[in-house]
Amino acid sequence: MKNFLFLLSISFTCNLFGAAESVCLDPLATNYEITQDPTVNPGIQILYDNGSFVEDSTSCEYPQVILGCTDNIYVEYNAAANTELDPTTCQTLVVEGCTDIIYTEYNAAANTD
Repeated sequence: MKNFLFLLSISFTCNLFGAAESVCLDPLATNYEITQDPTVNPGIQILYDNGSFVEDSTSCEYPQVILGCTDNIYVEYNAAANTELDPTTCQTLVVEGCTDIIYTEYNAAANTD
């Protein structure tokens, strides 16, 4: 069974010189701003301390979840998949070889040419 880690999504709105800018601080988001993350860049902490950042949990964007087999050594592999929730998604190991019975190189165990 695979372990799953659930993280709290945190993002902030930066209001410097009157201009508001949303900043996502969730490393799992596609628009994560590492330069604005005080855990990575401690020098930015002063902006949090003086109120320049205001919490805004709506600015983080996440990739679309596509379920399927994510391991390319299985016949069921799906290159577009990015999430494998069911351990039975990948069942049949790829066995390369000739799958055409009319050739002398035919391999009865092969499932992939």
